[in-house]
Amino acid sequence: MRIERDKYNSREEVQTLKSLDPKWSSKKFSWKIKDNNGRWFDVRKKIKPILLEMTKSHCSFCDVFISSDFFHPSIEHFKPKSIFPLYAYKWENLFISCEGCTEKKGDNYSSYLLKPDHKDYDFEKYFEILVDGRLVPNSSLSDCRRAMADCTLKLYALNGRNDLVKRRKEEIKNYLLRRATSGEVISVSEEVSFRFVYLIKINHETLEFIESCCK
Repeated sequence: MRIERDKYNSREEVQTLKSLDPKWSSKKFSWKIKDNNGRWFDVRKKIKPILLEMTKSHCSFCDVFISSDFFHPSIEHFKPKSIFPLYAYKWENLFISCEGCTEKKGDNYSSYLLKPDHKDYDFEKYFEILVDGRLVPNSSLSDCRRAMADCTLKLYALNGRNDLVKRRKEEIKNYLLRRATSGEVISVSEEVSFRFVYLIKINHETLEFIESCCK
């Protein structure tokens, strides 16, 4: 799901962060910075709620539904601050992330990594979801864009976390069974574990999966 960051650029807290334009220069990183009047501005406290709102409380990278007391949502530096210290407080570099995605990516980065608020990004454009819960590059991608999809899957271990893949598979199963029972396309709910399961293609494979689940 593409994140529409532009809609939040005018928020007072975002404008304050941009106007301060702080630089990380000390050895120990802190989310608390001082404004021009010597008052503390807590970036995490002020910006984190906006980032959660921006994604409807979903991880920016794996799309798992998160909350303040589950999956320990944190602020992720898309470009790691250890490599790009000048981006440590940049609004455009901050994303809400689940604990798993933050830990797996760590300080790794590649220019091929897909940025979920980029105007060119769209989940359907780059990925397909299989009934077994795995994500794969869209079969229609060019070689360059396939490399970007592969890089994103690898750095965030989107298929490398068994618990994540298992949850996706269960969500797919529930969605397909509900759809088969109702006979209608089900509207997307923001509070499902993964919103992109609603994009799964109904084909021979999915119909066989539904049939096996009903046995």
